[in-house]
Amino acid sequence: MYEDFSSDEFSIGQDIFVLVFTYPLTAQYTFSEALDVVVDEFNSWYSQNHKLLEEWLDTKNDSIRNRIISLGDISNKINRQLRIDDLLNEEYDF
Repeated sequence: MYEDFSSDEFSIGQDIFVLVFTYPLTAQYTFSEALDVVVDEFNSWYSQNHKLLEEWLDTKNDSIRNRIISLGDISNKINRQLRIDDLLNEEYDF
């Protein structure tokens, strides 16, 4: 969630849903490795949306907030990316 901490009031309705990542119990990579990729995804999202976010925080205009796209559940994307990275970095003995 991208939360608005500009006021002392906590209002979940004013937060912006950004992404969800679920770390699988059977992952072949560490949580830290997954977190690095998740942070990269967030940073990419933020760089694309920071102007809209600032405008929304200044105005609280719902039409601006509605233009900010959520990444949704990125678990499969992250898992796939880390598995591919693992396969590409694997050393073969043939």
